Amino acid sequence: MAEYEIAFNQIVRFVPHVAHDEYEKARIFRQGLKVSIQCVLGAFPIVDFRSIVEHALGVEVQDEFTKELRAGGGRD
Repeated sequence: MAEYEIAFNQIVRFVPHVAHDEYEKARIFRQGLKVSIQCVLGAFPIVDFRSIVEHALGVEVQDEFTKELRAGGGRD
């Protein structure tokens, strides 16, 4: 996720017409996320870029935790 955010910010920085405002930047960022994360984020309204990034990071952490539990890596 961190790599994607860095790469996305570089694109927007060097090609500013990609996203005209914070809402558009957040919308485009969300479209580039893994489908599993996009599905969860669909429940959240797009407010601004920072909010989407924070929500996506939270979803990613939860997704990894769930995978660990399913793999038997959870605590006893």
